[in-house]
Amino acid sequence: MDIKLRKIKKSDWPQMKKLLQEYSNYHKNIFKQIDPYFAIFETGYQKKDFEKMLNKKRKMFLAACDGDKIIGFILAKIIEVKGDKTKFKQGFLSELFVTEKYRGKGVADLMWQEVLSWFKKEKVKFIQLSVLANNEKTQQIYKKWGFKSLSLIMTKKL
Repeated sequence: MDIKLRKIKKSDWPQMKKLLQEYSNYHKNIFKQIDPYFAIFETGYQKKDFEKMLNKKRKMFLAACDGDKIIGFILAKIIEVKGDKTKFKQGFLSELFVTEKYRGKGVADLMWQEVLSWFKKEKVKFIQLSVLANNEKTQQIYKKWGFKSLSLIMTKKL
């Protein structure tokens, strides 16, 4: 297996459409485990959503490829945080996904190392991400990378 990373481009839409659908289905199943009602929130991605991800400022949108096939992606961004007396850069790991066949083979680690290098080069001070409470496998990866829980968002259906 010789996985290469590259920037995602507009012409990747046909492959990304399939991968984003798999990503959406993955999360829909996790939502269903919490409460079937919440599965309605994960509706899949359209071309306009993909193009929005491509056009984000101060972002890194990478594909992990096995030959010509995109088998995973990562989207990260940087924002400037300004307070009364402080100013710093904060990184966000917005999206991360590896297709099932390639999980557990170091693909996520490879993409993360590239994003982490970019964050360091850009002098990012903090990195945040969001993960569903019952997505334990993904949480394990993030904990391995040094992330810690900061808060918990709770919800209730009425």
